[in-house]
Amino acid sequence: QVRRGSHGEYAIVAYAPSSPQEMFDLTVLAFNTAEQLRTPVFVLADAAVGHMRETVVIPPRDRIRRAYRPLPPSTEDPGSIRGFLSEDVAPMPLFGRGYKSHVTGSCHDAYGMRNVVDAAALDAFVRTLSGKIARRATELARVESAYTEDARLLLVGYGSVGRAARAIAEEARSAGLPVGYVRPITVWPFPGEVLESLCAGAERILVMENNLGQMLPLFQALLGRASVEGLAPAVLGTLHRPEPVLARIREVLS
Repeated sequence: QVRRGSHGEYAIVAYAPSSPQEMFDLTVLAFNTAEQLRTPVFVLADAAVGHMRETVVIPPRDRIRRAYRPLPPSTEDPGSIRGFLSEDVAPMPLFGRGYKSHVTGSCHDAYGMRNVVDAAALDAFVRTLSGKIARRATELARVESAYTEDARLLLVGYGSVGRAARAIAEEARSAGLPVGYVRPITVWPFPGEVLESLCAGAERILVMENNLGQMLPLFQALLGRASVEGLAPAVLGTLHRPEPVLARIREVLS
């Protein structure tokens, strides 16, 4: 829904928090990313995180980083269009600053005027929106991981399930099992390059999701279907219990 929830084609940025602290931290990051790239950014929280009660450390205001959208120079001739034809992140003219602003939800041309009939203009519009995200995929990628260097098996999970993956991996480690975990924090753009590097040394990947497997096909395409399998809880929508996951780990590693 987040990635393909609208008509047309575009790229999106989405972060998946796993704790109340990350709800705060990633919301700040989301606003900063949205300002820098002039694009919507989603904080993709799930119900379990939304119902958690934990301590959240909120820094003093002067220690919270703030980013601002690019603006045209104030000395720019209001009648000029220089700068607004950027192939990357164009400056944003503001009402009351001398620039004419045309606000529309439709595709527009390089001058900001609505254009939904010219195929070349539509092509340029879509490529610009998608390109400014795609070119920053590595920069936007945030992934938490541990024990990946010597792990034969990796547990992968995002959001609240990522917390379960981490806890079960640590329990497996305590039992002497060569298990690590990987938690994508940035889910869009999919951080494939970083994930591929982290998972390269593992023989098997268990993608833990409390659904029928929404991220699973992406890992199978990235790492090969033979080495990746999905692992749902006994009841969809609930969190994974350690015992069945550990039993599956032992079965896979035996």
